[in-house]
Amino acid sequence: LANLIISMLNYVHLAVITAHERYVFLKSANLITLIMQPVMVIAVIQKLPFAYSIVLVMVLLNLVLSAVRWFYSRKRLHCRIKFHYLDKDLLKGMLKLTIATFFVAIADQIFWKTDQLIIGAMYGTEDAATYSVGAQINSMYINMACVLGGMLLPTVTSVLEEKNANKTFELFAKIGRLQSYLVALVLFGTIAFGKEFIYIIAGDGFEEAYYVAILIMIPYAIDLIQICGGSILQARNWYGYRAKVLGIAAVLNIVLTIILVKIMGIVGAALSTSITIFISNGLIMNIIYHKKCGLNIRMFWEKVSKIWIIGILMLPIAAVINLIQFDMKIVQFGIHVVLFSVIYCLMMYLFAMSDDEKQMLGKLYVRR
Repeated sequence: LANLIISMLNYVHLAVITAHERYVFLKSANLITLIMQPVMVIAVIQKLPFAYSIVLVMVLLNLVLSAVRWFYSRKRLHCRIKFHYLDKDLLKGMLKLTIATFFVAIADQIFWKTDQLIIGAMYGTEDAATYSVGAQINSMYINMACVLGGMLLPTVTSVLEEKNANKTFELFAKIGRLQSYLVALVLFGTIAFGKEFIYIIAGDGFEEAYYVAILIMIPYAIDLIQICGGSILQARNWYGYRAKVLGIAAVLNIVLTIILVKIMGIVGAALSTSITIFISNGLIMNIIYHKKCGLNIRMFWEKVSKIWIIGILMLPIAAVINLIQFDMKIVQFGIHVVLFSVIYCLMMYLFAMSDDEKQMLGKLYVRR
């Protein structure tokens, strides 16, 4: 409870730092906290081996992190909190966005948790465990691809304030292309070497987890490369559209999962999720982006298509890389991934990257 109160009181300073796009400070502070937490927990439980000790370490670190954010917000960004009169219009807008965000979170929980519950009820814990391995790989895929997600809202908001449709689309397409490079690398890398990875982390008996992961990852790529669209909906306070779509998709997924699990087992559950993801995120959300947000979705897909064509062409190259075999599976997997990634980056640089993207890459290199 104390930890929650500290976090809630600090949200305003977190928002200020995010609004000023000071991401280096923000991510560095979070990273240091993540590193310090296990180190301090191990040190403390050596002397005080109690559950309270762990909780106190977490509260202390959160307090320090909150104090650092407060100091940075106050001293570096010169932000002072002042209570004004109650703005009813602002309150209504906040309430609308909060409710939409809440229902999106609920829909996400239903969407991603019910498959395992249904499989566990119909087949038992072993099949549920196999499915969870595939779902965990998909979760890692989403987390890696959503690095930009929390950083887009301030930029999107400033662009939307200019009321320039072309500039909004340019941002949407630019972020989509950058996301495509990362998402395609992870997706096609998983298709190529996912079986090796699952064997290393889970051992024998989890072969079906590979097909579960791939079936879910392929359609979800659409949502991940259009992550800027969610920020546009939030900035315009239209996030309720996404909440409705995901709510309907969650219900449809439950019905389809019950039907397909009986026919195909855990792969049927993954196929159900794949179908509902494609319908909701791939079709309906694209219609909303086009009709409601005024984004040229056809042109968007034309701009990212070359990246995905090259990604598909990487699969035969991956088949050749798979011919390289070693006795130590971890070493073999590492070599496969490194070779694939190097060739992928080279192919994208030569045949997919625009001049602007190459210049941006060059600037990053010069800074280093």
